Amino acid sequence: MAEIVKVFREEVPAMRFIGKKYHDFNGWGEWFANGWFDAVESSMGGVDRIRGIWENGGAYVGLECRKGGALLEYWIGMFTPENTKVSEGFDFLDLPKSALGTCWICSREEEVHGIAGSPSTAERGHGNQRC
Repeated sequence: MAEIVKVFREEVPAMRFIGKKYHDFNGWGEWFANGWFDAVESSMGGVDRIRGIWENGGAYVGLECRKGGALLEYWIGMFTPENTKVSEGFDFLDLPKSALGTCWICSREEEVHGIAGSPSTAERGHGNQRC
């Protein structure tokens, strides 16, 4: 069963989210199989670059964009420092300095989607992570 283990508000610097957009939750396997997280980490010069400006940076992230409870888009990727070069085949979202609601969810991947009920929840980790 999915468990929300931590919910908090934090101030975050301007960042760039680099990833790929999906219309369902099925892209995680190809990210690991194709080494795409490694590619994003390399493009930002290693995860220490994002951790240097945001202590909770460096996670593999699934962003759920919802309207009226329905999934509109699902992005898989990582937050990077602003202006990080985007490699061919990836998309990006530039995010201004802002407050972010963060929710850490612990469970198997298939149990976590939509649990927090927020239109802009960032789900950290995935089903293979131990909490």
